[in-house]
Amino acid sequence: MKKYTCNLITVLGPTATGKTRFAAMLADRMNGEIISADSRQVYKKMDIGTGKDYKDYRVGNRSVPVHLIDIVEPGYEYNVFEYQADFVRVFKEISSSGNLPFLCGGSGLYLEAVLKGYRLINVPLNESLRKDLEKKTMEELGEILKSFKKIHNISDIVSRKRLLRAIEIEIYHHENPEAAPHRGQRGQ
Repeated sequence: MKKYTCNLITVLGPTATGKTRFAAMLADRMNGEIISADSRQVYKKMDIGTGKDYKDYRVGNRSVPVHLIDIVEPGYEYNVFEYQADFVRVFKEISSSGNLPFLCGGSGLYLEAVLKGYRLINVPLNESLRKDLEKKTMEELGEILKSFKKIHNISDIVSRKRLLRAIEIEIYHHENPEAAPHRGQRGQ
């Protein structure tokens, strides 16, 4: 078996450009296994519309192993914190088996969390805070969030659920500064 000096090969690019097929062909030649970085392909039973081209993982008569596809049920809210943890676990398994991991995809935040090594923390739900905020309007909640940070990502303020979670995360970071990600990193 040939020994490589890298520990991860990443194949990324625009949608529908043949990333999966290219990664599978390269992984087949290099004794590799693919780790998907697609935020939609994690869902079971959702093959149509998510681009799960299983045939692309076949090279000749061999199926190239692929990970992090079909791992959660539809409706489950899988997130970047869980993806990063799953990636690390699978990466270690592949590496320890002597195979070369290939990261292929997909979803920009998933790729960045892995490639840039975001230090993500698991912020627990705060039911008492949620109860305190339940009567607030969306505008009032938006002002609370703005008091903690400059809002650069409007996805945090388009739904009540996301807005409450963003406030919950900011308050947790404020109350637990030792747990907060370093500058340039994201919290979950």
